[in-house]
Amino acid sequence: ADRDRLAGIKAEAMPAMARAGLALMLAVMAPAVDSLLKTPVAWQGSKLGPVRFSGSGSWSHMEGFLVKRRPNFGLLSTVRSNHVHRQSHKVNRPHRQGPVLCSLSLADGVTDIVERVAPSVALVLPVGVRNSTAQGSGFAISHDGKSYLLTSAHVAAGGFKISVSLPQDDFVTKYEAELVGRAADSRIDLALLKLPEEAAELLPPLELADSDALRTGSFLIAMGHTSGLRGAVSLGILSGRGKAMTMGVPAASGDEAQSEEKVGQESTEDKPLYLVTDAAFAGGMSGGPLLDHAGRVVGINTLVRPELRGIGNYAISSNVAMKAIEDIVARASSPELPSSIKLVLYNDRFNTRARVSTQLQAAGLSAADAEEAMLAAHQTGRGVIREFESVEEAEEMRAKLAAADLLVEVMRV
Repeated sequence: ADRDRLAGIKAEAMPAMARAGLALMLAVMAPAVDSLLKTPVAWQGSKLGPVRFSGSGSWSHMEGFLVKRRPNFGLLSTVRSNHVHRQSHKVNRPHRQGPVLCSLSLADGVTDIVERVAPSVALVLPVGVRNSTAQGSGFAISHDGKSYLLTSAHVAAGGFKISVSLPQDDFVTKYEAELVGRAADSRIDLALLKLPEEAAELLPPLELADSDALRTGSFLIAMGHTSGLRGAVSLGILSGRGKAMTMGVPAASGDEAQSEEKVGQESTEDKPLYLVTDAAFAGGMSGGPLLDHAGRVVGINTLVRPELRGIGNYAISSNVAMKAIEDIVARASSPELPSSIKLVLYNDRFNTRARVSTQLQAAGLSAADAEEAMLAAHQTGRGVIREFESVEEAEEMRAKLAAADLLVEVMRV
């Protein structure tokens, strides 16, 4: 009986003892917990997203998203704030070592970036032979106070008319775009377009960041308009950097384009022009932006190398693009008259060699000149039809051949 009474007393005392022990433990830990909650910390190194600390540094005043390592532990914290102000992207307190606090998850950060960038990404629709259409993407930029649309040169290929649709009206209205120019270096697959003022005003320009500052492993976001899927988004990392590729894209310099057999081959140039990522690119995303953790453009989606599987997605780096943009604008705005005006024929998938040659002869070329231009277009991607002394004469022949479903373009060299 005494043993039973003693057991009963112990059983009743256990909860009280446990509560007392827990209270003692919390009392000992309270200073450390309080210090943890009052110590805002930013990542010591690269970060995945913006962060802002304000007020007293409490949970309710911290925002942004980071993935950080806790010293000696390597833990990932994803604690949410109940009071988030998503518009701010500033760090108001200096970086300090210490415990880690996170207020937004990575998914939240990507969603915010996509919502902010999407209104700047347009659908580019080139119309060519027999009204055949392809599609690509482009995004708004600002250069010297003027608005432009940046896209891939193979999207704005020679001889095609370019129309652009905007997300603001769900891609219903089509605006005709003017080609400002293509990169002079045929390995740099970029073209600059100018939209009508009413369309340009609807597109907020995106910021081009320093792509050289990216480190391997940095998170990247690819955006564009794939076939049947508007506003596609993929997430990945910087897998590496790639050298120039011989693209087979007509350039604005007057040099002959690379043959189609060489498309995708890596050049012997030492300087990397491409960012290589596992963020997936699909058909139609060419010309779309590749973004960093803050939603700034660090690359332009360009090509996919299937033999590299998941990491074969190549984007021209923003630093290379910025130099190309300056060159294109400078050439387009130069007061100097072109040294020559050429009418150029581009290869297409619809017309036979015989039909092309016949149409060229109908436009006034001799059989020998027509054959030479046709073979050049077939073998190298483009051939010079004729040089002219005036733009008006060149445009007259261009209109005649375009009406006959040939891909032709007047080039001022």
